[in-house]
Amino acid sequence: MISCSFFVVWRIQTKEKKSMKKRKIGLITLTAFCIGDTIGSGIFATLPEGVSRIGSGVGYAWIATILLTIFVSIPTLIPSTVLPCPSSSYTLSCRLISPYIGFLEIVSVINYITILAFLGTFFGSYLEIVFPNAPKTIVSVGIILLMWIINLFGVESGTKLQNLIVLVLIVSFFAYIASGSVHIHTNHLAVSSVFTPGKLKIETFAVVVGLFYNCTGGCFTQCLVLSNEVKKPEKNLIRSGCITAIFVGSLFCLMSIVTLGIIGKSNSIDSLGTLAKQFMPTGLWYLFIIGGAWGAMLSTMNAVILSVGYRLDTMAEDGIFPAFFNKKNRFGTKPVCITLPVAIAIVVIGLDLPLFFLMSINTVLCILASVLRLLPVLTLNKKYPHTYKRAVIKLPQKLCYVWVALATAVCIGISISTIASTTGTIWWAILCILCLLYLYLMLRVKYLKSRGYDLIEKMSQPYDEWQEREQHYKMEDLNNNEEEKAATGRIVSCLSKERYAYGKTES
Repeated sequence: MISCSFFVVWRIQTKEKKSMKKRKIGLITLTAFCIGDTIGSGIFATLPEGVSRIGSGVGYAWIATILLTIFVSIPTLIPSTVLPCPSSSYTLSCRLISPYIGFLEIVSVINYITILAFLGTFFGSYLEIVFPNAPKTIVSVGIILLMWIINLFGVESGTKLQNLIVLVLIVSFFAYIASGSVHIHTNHLAVSSVFTPGKLKIETFAVVVGLFYNCTGGCFTQCLVLSNEVKKPEKNLIRSGCITAIFVGSLFCLMSIVTLGIIGKSNSIDSLGTLAKQFMPTGLWYLFIIGGAWGAMLSTMNAVILSVGYRLDTMAEDGIFPAFFNKKNRFGTKPVCITLPVAIAIVVIGLDLPLFFLMSINTVLCILASVLRLLPVLTLNKKYPHTYKRAVIKLPQKLCYVWVALATAVCIGISISTIASTTGTIWWAILCILCLLYLYLMLRVKYLKSRGYDLIEKMSQPYDEWQEREQHYKMEDLNNNEEEKAATGRIVSCLSKERYAYGKTES
């Protein structure tokens, strides 16, 4: 789900901020950003696992994934469009719901650490395809340390480079589809009896949809970030996100169908790279491995380190973490915020957990984080009614509640299916980690309160610009109402005069 071009947005907001102010971006440009933010390395891991589990039902799974992505993302989009803030998934939950709910954004932090460990391990596996004698664990740890050093010294990938990586990825994916399509065995794609008893269980289907959701969950991210810079946001935001979900989901679906058509459900593969070597020309295969898989993983690692560091940074600004988290080096980077997740990810690699375990953890935590991001929209209309009227997307309150309830139920159902398909030990471990983190929060609140600092109040305090915007819109609405009343009064007065004149004429 993490983007291979995450830095595109960051660079737009910094290096190209002036040009963005002068010129609004249209539907095509926004969609390009969204596609770049969605296509990443996740597909290389989830596709083989999904195909082996679901077989010829893979097409249905991708259709369900596309619909789920759109369904869950629309309510999540609304608050960020009218209440801009740093790390909105954390900040909005704290300010609009409760600081104790907002702190659950730590789930996303754990998720990103898991992703980082998974990517390091997976990169070692893909490096072995080209260099069979490479020490896998050393490579996995070394590549994470390399990306940490790059972020530590403030070296960011440029916009053009990131867009080039996305272009290479798309080209490599279509090369995989085109080369593999001539090797498909049609009997592997028979969809008759897919959902009959003994063929495919609904629990398995839910697990696969959850895995695939990791690959499409970022379709609306750029819509959240760039909402103020878009032409006709009330139309283009939803259009762009939906187009992205359909395009990327369809691309991944074609890759899945080609993979299934070649190997069938009964045969398993270690990786797409191993399979691609069997049918792709040598030049295209190297493009698929180096330009596609390696490029996506490296860029995604970079994005993960930045993203988790950004969240820790925002939490540290509120006071959740000690002051040394906020200290910057001479390159403007906060070393502790990016070093801590990297260190934990290396420890996870040392545990040598199976890849499916890591994917399952990522799936459940990703879905739970999505559920948490649904909640702020429920109170937006109550706390900021006049601001909400200017939202790019508006839902009636009752429809909003029903929508969020259904999306939450579906997400929880998929999570339960995923948890049930793996051992319970890892989930107890994660639950213990969350309990320890909440214990830390309680102790931190108590400690700061003894020093005259109310952490919960700080986490609940809305930004001044939110309050100013609400007051401005309130006055604007009052003036509009007064003007409407005055206009109505003038109309009534004119009608009364006409009736009076008409009565005198009749007399």
